[in-house]
Amino acid sequence: MPLFCTLLTAQARAEESSTFTLSSAIKERIAKESGPVIRVSYHDVSNEFAPFIKKGVEKAATDFKADVTMVGPVGADAEKQVAEIESLIQKGVDGLAISSVSTDALAPVINRALAQGIPVVTYNTDNPTSKRLAFAGQDLVESGRIAGKLLAETLGWMQRPNGLLIGRRERARRLRSIPELKSSPPSTPVRNRSKSIRRSKMLCSHIPT
Repeated sequence: MPLFCTLLTAQARAEESSTFTLSSAIKERIAKESGPVIRVSYHDVSNEFAPFIKKGVEKAATDFKADVTMVGPVGADAEKQVAEIESLIQKGVDGLAISSVSTDALAPVINRALAQGIPVVTYNTDNPTSKRLAFAGQDLVESGRIAGKLLAETLGWMQRPNGLLIGRRERARRLRSIPELKSSPPSTPVRNRSKSIRRSKMLCSHIPT
């Protein structure tokens, strides 16, 4: 719900922006008070968080009487996400909410949508290098730091300097055995959280960087 409100607010204020101009087609639909067509792009609709986001999207569609649908690739695939968003831009939508699998890959398509007068906000994973109108979500680096701190406190690593659950070589071996890690690099949110956990002051002497 907060995400949908963020997009509606960005859409409503778009005409006041000095750097963004709402497309004439969207202006006409707003003037006719027709329900906006909004697509919520999630970076991996197959992961464990997707069902919760989809439920919220469906509730927003009902509450706001809008055509809102969650879309996105199966698996964290930047190329597929970009291709799908490009298709949505061509078909014509009134707004986009995007959780980027890769900030580098998604920034150009976000900017292309904005250039065509389509308001875009980001959520869950921000894309600060793009010109997105707003962001709804957490600070992933900070969440990684907090996760690392809580993990250290829970496992008592402060009192156990050698308190890794598994050794460096064993951990590397196990990670290499995971098919997903063999075939694709980690997504932007994973990298951000992992970087912060590794840099956590409470763990930095125990977890290899």
